[in-house]
Amino acid sequence: MLNATWPCVTALILTKLSAIWTGFTGGKLANPARLSTLLLVAVFGAYAAHWLTLHGGFLFLPELQNDDARTALFPFHRYGLNPILASDPIAREMMAYVTPGLWLLYRCLAPVTNLYIASKCVQGLALGILILAGCVLVRSRRAGLAPGLLLIFLVLSDSYAVGRIAGGHARAFAFPCFALWVAGVLSARRSARIAAPLIGALFYPAVMLMILAAEGFYSVRGFWRRPLPLVARRLRRFVLLATACVALSLPSVIGGDRSRGPVHSLQQAQQEPAFYGNGRLGVLPLGKPTRELTSAFLARFSASGHSLWAGRVFTSTEDGVVGALCALSLLIVFRLLGWVSVPNSVNAFVLGSLALYFAARLFAFRLYSTERYYAYGMRMVSCLLLTAVASQFMGYSRRLRGMARNLLATVVILSSWLFLGDGIIRNNGMTLDARWDADLYRFIRTLPLTARFASHPLDGDGIPYYAARATNGTFETLQPWFLDSWRRQKTREFETFNALYCSKFEDVLAYGEKYAVSHLLLNRERYGEDWKQHVSSFEPFTAYAVNLANQSGRELPALTHVPDAAVVFDRPPWKIVDLARLRLTIRN
Repeated sequence: MLNATWPCVTALILTKLSAIWTGFTGGKLANPARLSTLLLVAVFGAYAAHWLTLHGGFLFLPELQNDDARTALFPFHRYGLNPILASDPIAREMMAYVTPGLWLLYRCLAPVTNLYIASKCVQGLALGILILAGCVLVRSRRAGLAPGLLLIFLVLSDSYAVGRIAGGHARAFAFPCFALWVAGVLSARRSARIAAPLIGALFYPAVMLMILAAEGFYSVRGFWRRPLPLVARRLRRFVLLATACVALSLPSVIGGDRSRGPVHSLQQAQQEPAFYGNGRLGVLPLGKPTRELTSAFLARFSASGHSLWAGRVFTSTEDGVVGALCALSLLIVFRLLGWVSVPNSVNAFVLGSLALYFAARLFAFRLYSTERYYAYGMRMVSCLLLTAVASQFMGYSRRLRGMARNLLATVVILSSWLFLGDGIIRNNGMTLDARWDADLYRFIRTLPLTARFASHPLDGDGIPYYAARATNGTFETLQPWFLDSWRRQKTREFETFNALYCSKFEDVLAYGEKYAVSHLLLNRERYGEDWKQHVSSFEPFTAYAVNLANQSGRELPALTHVPDAAVVFDRPPWKIVDLARLRLTIRN
């Protein structure tokens, strides 16, 4: 009875609305289906315009960049501003984190534009894949306009997903590749399903693994009631796809700097302070699976950004539980009434994500950080679930199907915007601004291309990226994932601290000769009377620096009183010391 009532009520409401609309339009656009389409497009268009307005800098300003550019992008200056970076050992270490597809893009773009504009182009390409995924659904007879626009909205309104796209890094392709796979399975477009993991293999192998795991479960769907030849054909296609993906991702696994060594195992990482909360990565101890999985799933339903309604119901991230329960309850009601069915693709992706998450924990850290598999995977599950519902809604009634789906997508977008917020953080992910310390980087660019800097690890991060000059290690380039490279990085950094806080200039100069360091970047705040309170960074270096400070007693470091003749740049809080001038000054 209810199954028959719902279409009639819907049609009646839309007929009344269209009659009202006819009075204003003189008979134009009076069709209820057209009216529902117009309503959906208007709501989505309003959100898209709002999103673009608040992300102008995100999209178009080269001055705004993501902080991870100081890890993965600065080595590409070798193809533009500073070819000498090709022989820099730290640049080679960081290039080990660059995937083949990303390398190809920046290799082509960096010489033509510059690295800062190139990152915007790569970021735009990732957003383009997301829009392509929406278009695949829109053009599909099985899906249509509603799920296509809803898929784009669900990604753009998720501040976490947009923050990952920011900056044009490898992870920028995670959510767009996932969206392309969703579009492929919901529209039955095999080309999109195949393209998604292949693109992931080139750019972000972690999302490739999640999609392949889902494809594996999807290929054996209903095997107990399907003919054996059909299941065998599906499995053969899956094996061919997985083989192609592995081949494309091999350079990410075995390429790069071969001296980096193997990835830390869990047992090795547990002995390394850098993997803990006060260290560089903060991935240990591993969290409880139930907490990690549920928190990531609920995050999609939590309050974020600004609402259209100042008195919105949900106001904090804790309200994600309520938001998720409302959404799931509505889904259950729809399912009981026969208005929607959950497609096999949702089950396959859930099973694949869970399998990979537990595999990443079991083989930590062979599959990279476990955080990727729950923070990305569970958000993707919620996004897939809502999009799948929109594509399946009222599937039994062709006459009202498109109209009902349009209304459902409109309600989801409006209710999310009203009750949860727009999910927009202005210029999300753009944590760097080239206008900060611009005079410092302009000066450094006047130095020889061979210049190499040393500094406290929290002070020199901008030098490789904004000035295209080498450093001897900073926060962003101190990466503990690989065993041998981390051992070298620790040795360099311990000796850097020895030089920064030694009591004799001769020791500073000896350090410079050993590592070919030509300049020091000093922060005045670290060399006052209370210098011991400013030596901290992260473990294991904080403990080492504090121990150095305690051993010095009341003696001040030599660099607290650098001769003026050796200082080539002085603008508080920064001071640049030329070690060649310092050597001449001491001798005289």
